[in-house]
Amino acid sequence: MLRVRKMTAEEQETVQRLANSRTEPARKVERARIVWHASQGLSVSVLPGRTKLLNIDKKTVRLWVKRFNAEGLEGL
Repeated sequence: MLRVRKMTAEEQETVQRLANSRTEPARKVERARIVWHASQGLSVSVLPGRTKLLNIDKKTVRLWVKRFNAEGLEGL
């Protein structure tokens, strides 16, 4: 089961800030929201149906969780 790796305090703060941002680019906000929701204990397989993330499929969620896990904030 794919999950977001344990984030540092700085990563948590930055991802949460980006996920709630109204000034950052929309794609970056969307990616941060995916990672933030996934970090809250939801598995990638149920994330698209359990959050308010519209039009995001499992493949996209998996892509961004894997990238974040590998590259951290730079991956967003």
